[in-house]
Amino acid sequence: MIVNNFALILNILNFDSDDDFYFLQIIKRRKENPEMISNSSVIKSYYISSKEYLQTKESEIITICEKSNARACISLNRRSFRKIAFHTLKKISEQICDNDFRGVKNAYDKACGMYMEECNKKWVIDLDSPLDEYSSNINDIILSCEPNEYSESKYISKIPTPNGAHLITKPFNVKTFNSKFKENFPDLEIPDIHKNNPTILYFNKSYGKIDEIIKDKSINYAKFKHEDEYDDPVYNRDVKQTINDFKAGFSSGVNFHGRL
Repeated sequence: MIVNNFALILNILNFDSDDDFYFLQIIKRRKENPEMISNSSVIKSYYISSKEYLQTKESEIITICEKSNARACISLNRRSFRKIAFHTLKKISEQICDNDFRGVKNAYDKACGMYMEECNKKWVIDLDSPLDEYSSNINDIILSCEPNEYSESKYISKIPTPNGAHLITKPFNVKTFNSKFKENFPDLEIPDIHKNNPTILYFNKSYGKIDEIIKDKSINYAKFKHEDEYDDPVYNRDVKQTINDFKAGFSSGVNFHGRL
């Protein structure tokens, strides 16, 4: 499954001045890469100062994600270059006082992740399956919440994710939402509401699964004879193509792990 939200997210971004930017990171997670020691690691950070800049980086971001089996995530609440600079200075001072000299190099990105400068705040409602099936109903519940209940739509966008969707909305009364949600869906868990979290820009879920199948060129070819056992239609075609490549290239010593 390929999740490519570049077009959707480009429509959400808004720049009022040269001081505005959106924070984007390519993140590798242990969930998709079980050989990792830490839960996650940042491959690269971007500071998106215009729609054109994001468009010029699209190919690069996709390539890094696929080669690293990582995902690109972007915060939809703007940051301020000026204020992030001050927050970074404060963060570095605190780290020096705490003798955390090694952490200084990460201070700017830490500040970018924590501090937004957005007058039109956007929240992320995490609708993992099966909640994504009820996104329209959930949007109606949000509409009925304060402020401006029923008179102003709070819906901004619905962003596909590997496990469902992110509903992007304007702020609303969380207490009212939780109460009405349980009234309408007593058997479902209340979705997580994130007020300053990123959403998915790009992720190729197929790469992680294929990478689990073909870990090393020295794996016994017999494991790949029965490709039909992989019954997930999302990546079955890619698996079969990789198997065909494996049949053709095994004897020549092709490093399939590197190819993926």
